[in-house]
Amino acid sequence: MAGERSMSSRTVATRAGTRVRLSMRPAWADRFRQPNAEQLLAGVAPAMRPLLSAMRDRLHRHPQARESLAWLGTWQWTLQFRTLAAGGVAWVYLIPNPQRPQVCIPVQDAFLAGVAPRLLTRSMLETLSLAPTVDGVRWATWDVQSRTQMEGLATLALAIAGPEQKTH
Repeated sequence: MAGERSMSSRTVATRAGTRVRLSMRPAWADRFRQPNAEQLLAGVAPAMRPLLSAMRDRLHRHPQARESLAWLGTWQWTLQFRTLAAGGVAWVYLIPNPQRPQVCIPVQDAFLAGVAPRLLTRSMLETLSLAPTVDGVRWATWDVQSRTQMEGLATLALAIAGPEQKTH
């Protein structure tokens, strides 16, 4: 199985003196051991780590952004960002899959109808047009590829998150 190829293993000695090989799942895929964000990013290809880190940093600049970690089935351990302005609903998901890191931004059709055209690149529009739609929300997912792409996606995500409101 593909998942088994990515597992590392280690050998340990038992009390009886025998040696046993234990398979270790990567942090991203181990449902029963919650990692932290740094552990998840450490499992991503070295070339992709700075792109995901820069995206996280940019999203954290929104004063109401709250990052959380959740097990989301197919996406496994995923970083979610929420704000009160977005009604507490996650407005971006960072999926630190070691072989294929991705970003998912659920975009409401109503938002797309009113968005400034300069906010979206041609490839973003194409992905949004092909994204699965559930109840008026397009679940657009992009493979992490470049700094420019991630900057554009961060801009889109922050526009969806809502205005930066000052807290008293």
